[in-house]
Amino acid sequence: MDCNKLFNQQEIRILNQYLYDNSINLSKSQKTLFIASVLIALKLDENILSDYDESTNSFLIADKMINTINKYYDDSIFASNFQFIKKSIHNKHLYHIFNTIKFDIKKYGKDILNQFYSEFCIWDRNNDGKLGIVLTPDDIVDLMITKSFDYYYQYNKAIINPSLIDFCTGTGSFLIKGSKFTTELYGCECGDERYSLAKCNFILHNLNYNNLRYNSCFNEHYNSNSFDICVINPPFSNKCTDEMNPNNITNWKSLSKEQRFIMYQVELLKENGIGCCIVPKSNFNNNVKSVNEFKCKLLNYCQILEVINCNNKVFVPNANIECTILIFRKYSIKELKLINYNNYQTKIVDYSDDGYKIKKNIRLFDHKPIIKEQLRILKPNDDWNYQNNNLKDINIKQLIDTYNIDYYCSLMKLNLHKLKQTELKPNLIKLKLGDLLEIIKVKTLITEKCNNGNYPLYGATKQNNPVKFINEYSINTYEYDNVSVKLNGVLCINKTGDGGAGICFKRKGIFGINSSVMICKMKYYLNNNNCALLSIQLHNIFNRSNTLSNNKLNDIEVELMTNDYFSDFNMDYVIENKKVEEWREIIIGDYFEVIKCESVKINECCDGNYPLISSCSGNNGICKFINTYSIEGEFISVARNGNVGSSFYHNGKLSVTCDVILLKNIKDCNLHLVAMILNYYLPNKYSYGNKLTIDKLMDEIISIPIF
Repeated sequence: MDCNKLFNQQEIRILNQYLYDNSINLSKSQKTLFIASVLIALKLDENILSDYDESTNSFLIADKMINTINKYYDDSIFASNFQFIKKSIHNKHLYHIFNTIKFDIKKYGKDILNQFYSEFCIWDRNNDGKLGIVLTPDDIVDLMITKSFDYYYQYNKAIINPSLIDFCTGTGSFLIKGSKFTTELYGCECGDERYSLAKCNFILHNLNYNNLRYNSCFNEHYNSNSFDICVINPPFSNKCTDEMNPNNITNWKSLSKEQRFIMYQVELLKENGIGCCIVPKSNFNNNVKSVNEFKCKLLNYCQILEVINCNNKVFVPNANIECTILIFRKYSIKELKLINYNNYQTKIVDYSDDGYKIKKNIRLFDHKPIIKEQLRILKPNDDWNYQNNNLKDINIKQLIDTYNIDYYCSLMKLNLHKLKQTELKPNLIKLKLGDLLEIIKVKTLITEKCNNGNYPLYGATKQNNPVKFINEYSINTYEYDNVSVKLNGVLCINKTGDGGAGICFKRKGIFGINSSVMICKMKYYLNNNNCALLSIQLHNIFNRSNTLSNNKLNDIEVELMTNDYFSDFNMDYVIENKKVEEWREIIIGDYFEVIKCESVKINECCDGNYPLISSCSGNNGICKFINTYSIEGEFISVARNGNVGSSFYHNGKLSVTCDVILLKNIKDCNLHLVAMILNYYLPNKYSYGNKLTIDKLMDEIISIPIF
């Protein structure tokens, strides 16, 4: 059971079965509207059934429920969509269903109706093959909203509460997700049932629905240049009507329906506004005249930030079509006079392995996504898809200037030309942590006294895994007005614990901590490399007998990297750069030995608590957690296949696949630091076509700084 869900799948299936067994024949949308009406009625009056029992005529219950809703929400469209309840559900059934789903609405999180509708779609016996409402899966919604706001804050750092519009609102999933970043929410939906479901969602989540419109977005007459962010999943169809012509940008008759929606996004966005949409891949095919014309127009008005290639199973069971997520920034008027789209690099992402598997026509989470990325300069007649062929050499400085979001992670995944070791030696700068971090006072929780729930609880461990999931939390980073906290989260530092004192993790969202962890606001952005380097230094200073306390933090001096290769760390406010006095060259074979252990096949493992290390480029190399382990100790894992060269530090019980080489330290050196440096060197030198063998790895020479 997903702890973030209102009910588990089995409970919803039981409810669906009850409706079927009692000949209560409702469509998927009617079932969801019915559930929504019950939830809202209970929200307004938790004692609504106090005067009734199961012998009461269901018409009376339905009438009171609908009148209760209408009393608070004067909306004829909204009200009319509940009238079917009076005719469709009889006698004791309505009373029984009311009692079945009676609960405290305050205890539950987002996207309640999305969950119900999705399950009804899967188990609907009267599916006529029509798409009806095709809800965007929650993982895709989260991806699109998070990236949109991240990019927005990158280009608009001073704006705290940006406006978000989805003019193809559906049931409101994008706006519900977006509400954790902003209160300025705007929606438009032309389907009466979808509009009603969206309004229900807003009501259930205590959001202002006054900017939610029942209309075609092209008839709503929004002003141009009015919104900061626009995220949509438009209807998938090639049929267009004259009313779908955006006002100013284009009136092309050749545009597909989805392309007109995209151009309408461009029109409504402000300067530096961010647009994001998911549409069929065919809208970006190359060597199609009308498509090339569309892409040319789009490039003239926008900087394309990301093109994310999805698989054809995203909308299972409702649709089977390859889709593309497009993220773009609208140029300013000043840029339009100067811009040449050839000057910008675009991030192309292969998201085909999104971690979900299809079982019995149901999309189920299976593993962490395996993501491939590259940077390209896009042209109208190009294929806007991820390409597996080798990339041409890219100027590193230009790469950084063009794309500085999670630069280190992206660099690891690019097939760049080999760099000389001397070029990779970063400059270090010494500073006090008080100039970099500010301690945030939050409520600490006692692990043993916390009940099970939805929020992760973190303690002082070496791995970034929660101790347990609980029903309360210490901090919600999305509630902070500070842009940096909203975008980058906070830094959690272990104060003591199981050998983990001083180790740092960046975290954002809603979570709890116990007394062994402190939370700090980052005054300036810490990239992944500097976070790892900070962990190494603090962990070397503090241990069980010398714990890290709040009053010690401000005066601690550390050294962090600050040259061009790590330019996303802004150090303009501190003293001049200092170079490392000494770098020592080491041969891997002199300091490490290869450890052989039984390899594990991913598909043959049952779920459990032990990490399985594969050739992943992220998540510390962990592809899943299994019920057994092959080896225990302190190691560095190096991928020899897949994401070749990806290297990570591990300590504890674990298993590995055949794609991983395990290194054990035989001379004294810092494994955290060596793993980080290997993760920088090796992916730039080796690839799937240039195999990394054990012999090659043991002969590798790397430079490490001496502190």
